[in-house]
Amino acid sequence: GLSMSGRRGVDTRVGWVAVLPCSVIARGSPREIVQYGHGVFDNRSEVTDSWLVALAQREEWALVATDWRGMSRFDLPVVARAMLAQPETFRSTIDQLYQAFVDQFVLLRLAPVMTQWLLTWVDSKKHSIPMDQDMSLTVGPAQSTDANVTFVGVSNGGILGAGFVRWLDGLGGLRRAAIISAGSPFAGMVLTRSALFSLYQQALNLCFFDNASIQYFLYLLQLIWDPLDPSIW
Repeated sequence: GLSMSGRRGVDTRVGWVAVLPCSVIARGSPREIVQYGHGVFDNRSEVTDSWLVALAQREEWALVATDWRGMSRFDLPVVARAMLAQPETFRSTIDQLYQAFVDQFVLLRLAPVMTQWLLTWVDSKKHSIPMDQDMSLTVGPAQSTDANVTFVGVSNGGILGAGFVRWLDGLGGLRRAAIISAGSPFAGMVLTRSALFSLYQQALNLCFFDNASIQYFLYLLQLIWDPLDPSIW
């Protein structure tokens, strides 16, 4: 994964996935690099879904993805605890998502370099050319590619992606974006329509007297979520 040095000397390892279809390997370079934002409580492996890989094969795209830290499947217990017993801890999820913006940005900047490195590695394997196995990457102009980088966010990836794309406005590095199946507000409309919400509904019914109380609780969660809501950006 990506190794980034944080503030105060803290190192964070961030996992990532790259998909290089056969059409890209045969072409020698991708027509476009697509950075994919996964859905609610999923993770970066969603980029390997068959429909997306088939599309990448047809269009000669390279795919890259990393987790939305704070809203991946690994964060489900934290969010569940916040929704059921300790709503004040939901603030930590928001803080994690701010860090996820940085993770996505680093991946965006490194995606062309990593894609070219992987294509070179695959080519060396095909021709049995010895190659240094060190996965460390040095970012420089000589290693850049001509591929355009596009962000595609689906469901929660689109909700967070809207803020991420707007945040990138002054930083550059992104050619265009596609926001799919997103919406606002998150807690009041999008979350309650998620397939996973039925499990929370059963648990929330044990914590509150009626549905109105559950709705008020979700409104309070929305106040915490507001800084990341796409309508704010």
